[in-house]
This record gives sequence, C-alpha cells and structure tokens, in this order.
Amino acid sequence: MVAQTVRHPRTAVANFIVPHAIPMTVLLGVIVAEVVSQARMESEILSSLRSRTVARYSAESGILAATVRIEELLNSARSLPERITTFRDLTTRLAALNDVALGAGGSAWRWWI
Repeated sequence: MVAQTVRHPRTAVANFIVPHAIPMTVLLGVIVAEVVSQARMESEILSSLRSRTVARYSAESGILAATVRIEELLNSARSLPERITTFRDLTTRLAALNDVALGAGGSAWRWWI
C-alpha cells in the first residue's frame, strides 16, 4: 500500500505565488522607475523650451524697442548733420534700453543692446 499525501489547496497556491511574486515586484519597480525618469526628462525639456521661448521673445522685443527708438530719433532730426550727430551718440541715446529685467518671480531675464 502506497501512502498518498494530501496537499492542501493553500500550499499549492503558495508554491505558485511566492516564486512569482518577487520577480513581479522587481519588474513593477523597474517600470515605476522608468516612468518617473521619463517624467523628469519631459519636465526638463519643457523647462528648456520655456527658457528658449522667453529668451527669443525677449530678444525680439528688444530689437523692436530699439528700432522704434531709432526711428523716433531719426524723425526728430531735421537735417543731415543732426542725423549724423544722432548716430554718433546712439549708444548714449539708447542707454535706457541696455538692461531691462523681464519676467516675474524669482527669475529675471535680461537682454542687452
């Protein structure tokens, strides 16, 4: 007569779950780490994009402001000698536009002519 061992159903479930639970936990941890890494990278990309956009529009605003100011100076000069003098002193006449703080909060963007 052969003795038969009766297995409890919980033992069978435990023998299946325990060897598979550890690799699944590790795999889940790797997936979560990758998602967090991608989120950080996307955040850095957006921050860089925002910085470049602010810098570009700041530069364009500076160019527009200087162009308007130069046109005003040219329109105020009535003769050719006055225009020549205006262009000689252009640096001092545009000094107010040299350093302008842009942006709000803790970061200030600056542009120079």
